[in-house]
Amino acid sequence: RKLPMLSGHSTRNYYTPRFAWCPDCLAEARYVRLHWHIPFVTCCEVHSCWLLEECPACQMRLKEPDILNGNCSGCQFCLEQAESIPVPSGDWLLVMTATIIGWLYGRMNTTLIGLPTVQTAALLRVLQGLRSAVQRAGNEWDFHHVPIGTPVPNLDIVKQRYLTLFERGCLYATAFRALLDWPYGFWAFLDAYRRRPVAKEESGLRREFGVLYISWMMCFWKHPAFDFIQNAFNDYLVDQVPVYQIMDSSRIRAYPDLVDRFDYLDRKRATAYLNICISSIHRLVTEKNLAIHHFEGDLDIWFAREELDRLKHKWRKHLTWPQVVQRLGVSLEAVQALAEAGLLRVIPIEEGIKEQKTYIDEDSVRALVDELQKHTVIQANNDHGGALLRDVCVRYASVKMNTGELLKRVLAGKLLAHHPQRTLFPLRALWFAAEDVKNLDDVIKEENGWFTKSEAKAYLNVGWPVITHLIEAGFLCPAMKMGQKLFFCRADVQALGKRLIFAGEMARFLGMPAYLINQLVCKGALQAVSKPTTRGKSCYIFDRDYFAAWCQEHILTPEMRTLTPNLKALQRRLKAKGIGPIVKFPNVYCRKEVMGVINQ
Repeated sequence: RKLPMLSGHSTRNYYTPRFAWCPDCLAEARYVRLHWHIPFVTCCEVHSCWLLEECPACQMRLKEPDILNGNCSGCQFCLEQAESIPVPSGDWLLVMTATIIGWLYGRMNTTLIGLPTVQTAALLRVLQGLRSAVQRAGNEWDFHHVPIGTPVPNLDIVKQRYLTLFERGCLYATAFRALLDWPYGFWAFLDAYRRRPVAKEESGLRREFGVLYISWMMCFWKHPAFDFIQNAFNDYLVDQVPVYQIMDSSRIRAYPDLVDRFDYLDRKRATAYLNICISSIHRLVTEKNLAIHHFEGDLDIWFAREELDRLKHKWRKHLTWPQVVQRLGVSLEAVQALAEAGLLRVIPIEEGIKEQKTYIDEDSVRALVDELQKHTVIQANNDHGGALLRDVCVRYASVKMNTGELLKRVLAGKLLAHHPQRTLFPLRALWFAAEDVKNLDDVIKEENGWFTKSEAKAYLNVGWPVITHLIEAGFLCPAMKMGQKLFFCRADVQALGKRLIFAGEMARFLGMPAYLINQLVCKGALQAVSKPTTRGKSCYIFDRDYFAAWCQEHILTPEMRTLTPNLKALQRRLKAKGIGPIVKFPNVYCRKEVMGVINQ
């Protein structure tokens, strides 16, 4: 009969010509049971006793004819009368035997141990590997299972030799315990195995798991049929073994996906995980945006994946200048202007940036567009009469009305924007009605306290030649120029009106034609601050304080007429006293002399 487990050539690990036997089974029927040839089977599940390997009388190995005859061929001992060693009812040795026999005869039942569907050959190979590891763990290993009443075997077997029945039974029963309540029983087995008392390797997984790791996990159990135990072992490594013992081991080379499950990463892998250079890692540590972790017994530095994930999550919302330019559809200068205006949030370095460059918060980009949508009319610029965003910025570039300042007006409800798309992308397609742009001139003028050229002329009460002269002479400097329009600071114009006086005002004050002022200047009676020639006309500018002092010292005929009822009589009296005009046409007298004659 062919056993289900033997799909190919059998080995002594699974089937041997030698066999053990049960006296009680022989009493029932004299034949060799197939499972007696299996090294894993060391007891009789039916009669709860250890199998026997030799004749109890002469210790000779029995052969199949001996079993069929019921007598030892050497000493004629009746085999049915042999006394067997009992195994306590419910012992793990019996449970293991019943389970293995079920596997061998096709009665697969993994309910007790909780294993997934696994081939019998793979399960037996796993038991073999676990047994090999168990026998290297030493006699004092607290996970050993020795049934009560069993002669204590030597389970610390290093040299290769044939195992006794008791040794095999105890070792396989101990190994079987690792399969119970899968995978928790296996994890408990690993916990105990790491505390085994025998000498260990120097460090790493070789030290922790010895031959179980070196030979079985990394060599003999590499076939996909053993994925169930490899996965359970990986789960244990992740949950129970310090990461520094695993990270640079051959286990990681065999299972690189394990790195993704660790809570901590070393410097090299942290830089790869964050996709940055090592200097950036050090910078993040210095800025206290990334903490260093240490493990006892290890000199390397480690970083918590939770903190790395937090940085990665933050960095997903950190946009570079080119990314914002592409998303909004405007120039780099426009994006920078939006950031300077506070409409886009620049990520401060204290928040832990990926590289030492400027980043924009993605949320602020989204918030800007959302707010603009509330103040924008969805309308195409069909007649092309409106001004695009860029054109308006160019128009008001001299007043530093860039994209940021312009959109701040839109968000404040001071300027209505239009866009052909509801998404507002690209933002460069934003446009403004011509009338709104025209009104913006007056708004900007009032906000900045400016006079137009006409307003400055009206305030100073002068003609255009005087305004032109003031500009050319540098007395009046434009604060801003928008196209052909000139704007002057209101305060400067007002200060100029207080400091200077012009020929027209002087003529009105003195009660004579303005051209006579020019005569006084030409005759040296008045000192002008400036005397340029504009469009063929002489325009004189005077200091107001100087003119006031001049009037205190001089008097002209129009004022003398107001001081006396008979001007001619006054002039005769002045002439009689030898007082004449300082300047003629117009006549300018010394005020003190004239007032002296009038008061006599």
